[in-house]
Amino acid sequence: MAEYPSEIYVPREKENKSGVVYDPTKKTVMYVEDLQALDDEVVAIETELGENPKGEHADVAAYLAWLESQIGGGGGTPHPALLYEIQSASYGGSPYAITMDDTYVYISGTTTYTIRKYLKSDLSFVAESPSYGAAMSALAQSGDYVYGAGGGVNRIYKFLKSDMSKVAESDQYGGAVQAMAISGNYIYIAGATVKTVKKFLLSDLSYIGATPDYGGTINSILIDDTYIYAGGATTQRIRAYLLSDLSYAAQSDDFGGEIKVICKNTTHLFAVGEAALSSKQYLISDLSFVKAFARPKSTVWAMGCDETYLYVGSYSDNCIRMHRISDATLVSTSMPASGYPRCMYVEGSYVYWCDDSAYVIHKTKIGSIMIQ
Repeated sequence: MAEYPSEIYVPREKENKSGVVYDPTKKTVMYVEDLQALDDEVVAIETELGENPKGEHADVAAYLAWLESQIGGGGGTPHPALLYEIQSASYGGSPYAITMDDTYVYISGTTTYTIRKYLKSDLSFVAESPSYGAAMSALAQSGDYVYGAGGGVNRIYKFLKSDMSKVAESDQYGGAVQAMAISGNYIYIAGATVKTVKKFLLSDLSYIGATPDYGGTINSILIDDTYIYAGGATTQRIRAYLLSDLSYAAQSDDFGGEIKVICKNTTHLFAVGEAALSSKQYLISDLSFVKAFARPKSTVWAMGCDETYLYVGSYSDNCIRMHRISDATLVSTSMPASGYPRCMYVEGSYVYWCDDSAYVIHKTKIGSIMIQ
């Protein structure tokens, strides 16, 4: 039974009988070289098309027919869409976290236990940090430095961007670090066991203080000019803490399950998490619930937003789903990857996201197509 399109064909090793020498002039004799040439052509075609080229359609022809029906020629109405993309080389393990500056993308994760640095323009590999010794689940950057933290080591490591050398480390957080954010001269981390947001000085990573206990593992944090926002397990709410003194300020209604990721634009916060739970929108001003978006088919690990759209990583479809925030309408999906989206960063006209199978960065263009 054919392996494709679920995976690329891997030919069985073959050889000529002992003493047989390839002779291309003998037109009625089949040699192993002929079979290998056919194998190479099959693999080349399947690799060019990629796994599952039909997407959610019955076959490739149906997918192309659908595309033709959607895209007008020389007229029509512009429709928002996630368009072409480029990809990086493999990170070497599951990418858990992503951050970026004006020129570079930084990712971290399992297996290599390093931060790898790529050019934003073409996602070419540039440099790599020393090993953290465990998977770094959280990254952030500021000025000349990039910071990483995770489980096992449970500390912040500070790396010089220019050569990715390690220059400092913090005291123990007290559990696995799941989230990180930077504001001004301070870096904040959160995670498991102690279940608080802890504040450290950026310059030397000395400990400053901590928020009250969130009540469960904190999976995601965000910061604005006034508050730190945290979302996670057990409590299952977005909680706000004052940036000035780390005191508790407010919380949202119960999300209904574990919150995996929160993101924000200038007016709203968004939360997503466990399977069968909708992505939800909240007012930043008072954390009141606004509306829910279409339910994902499984747990979501990656999400981002801008002022107009919410981008949600689909575990079951291995793609990014683009929702219009104003009315929660699904307006576009990216081309599927070989694995589900594990982390995401939205900047300008692009969504940068990493998948959990090929272990690559995808740079997906946010644009539009003309609909007849």
